[in-house]
Amino acid sequence: MLRVNFYRHNFGLGLVIRVLNQNIIDLEFYDNGDVLKKIADHKKGLILLAGSTNSGKSTTLSSMVDYINKRKNLHILTIEEPIETVFKRDKSIINQREVGTHVASFEDAIYSALREDVDVIVVGEIRNRETLRASLLAAETGHLVIATIHTYSSLKTIDRIINFFSGDEQPLVRDILSETLTSIISQELTLDKDGNIIPIQEIIINNNAVSNLIRTNKSLQIPSIIQLDNSLGMITRKDHIKRLINNGVLCPCYN
Repeated sequence: MLRVNFYRHNFGLGLVIRVLNQNIIDLEFYDNGDVLKKIADHKKGLILLAGSTNSGKSTTLSSMVDYINKRKNLHILTIEEPIETVFKRDKSIINQREVGTHVASFEDAIYSALREDVDVIVVGEIRNRETLRASLLAAETGHLVIATIHTYSSLKTIDRIINFFSGDEQPLVRDILSETLTSIISQELTLDKDGNIIPIQEIIINNNAVSNLIRTNKSLQIPSIIQLDNSLGMITRKDHIKRLINNGVLCPCYN
């Protein structure tokens, strides 16, 4: 499958063709695979996959959806622009909708899903306040929402979500986020010592301490919580790099 983009520039016409890999990576092959499985096993809440363009967010999202599809009898809805990975139904029923083709917008598809007995809602990307508001409502009403967001770190993700809203709305949004957030997986791609592409991840998993810091606008203290309690699988970017170096995956000179 190809993603094709035509555009005009000062020398005429341009064309970018991207090959979309339809081979879904099993979570077993991720360095944090066991943690990602536990996250995907949640029945409700908001899971956010964060990163810049070409950071592998969609690949990790597909791996998590595939994991659910192969193990649970659920109704999964994906909302994408465009559809990249075509899932084959296994134990779950999977319906895929493309914005602009099947639905007018991400938020319209999410609100519609609330009336369609959907268990898992996959949002291709949270780009604006309307999509975020709909995603938070879906998570609040007992659905599992898995979404990507264009940010550079887990803390930036929390700030971005809060700053989507006006000042008078932000306290309520912090409350909702502190209750519905399941985890944030922030990642970037790099090459290991053998030249293979691998993700470096930072993982925040919501617990009482993290929830309280989000609610009270003290998210800058979350890294210290990760350092103190990594029993849930939380890990900072720095510590993940250190582990990959110690395991011989990355060169000791990597930073």
